[in-house]
Amino acid sequence: MQTVTEYDYLKTWALYAFCTALGGMVAGAVAGVVLGAILGASGWSPKSVAIPTALAGFIASLPVSFFFFRLFVSRMLASKAPQSIAPSDVAAT
Repeated sequence: MQTVTEYDYLKTWALYAFCTALGGMVAGAVAGVVLGAILGASGWSPKSVAIPTALAGFIASLPVSFFFFRLFVSRMLASKAPQSIAPSDVAAT
């Protein structure tokens, strides 16, 4: 069993941040364009479309962030971490 080093945390975090930013940007843009087109076609003014589309973009990016978090933690950190922690170990810290 290997130990998790600071470099492992840094590498995992950097990949997570990069992939989440790109994936969230794409998902947010798609959600914003689709909702903006629907609201624009139904007669909403451009000023009033901005807030719902921004909110939809943010909400669309949340599952992307969660997916990449689980992917990178399970692939890059969990394999090196101890398999189980006894309750007495947690209480001691």
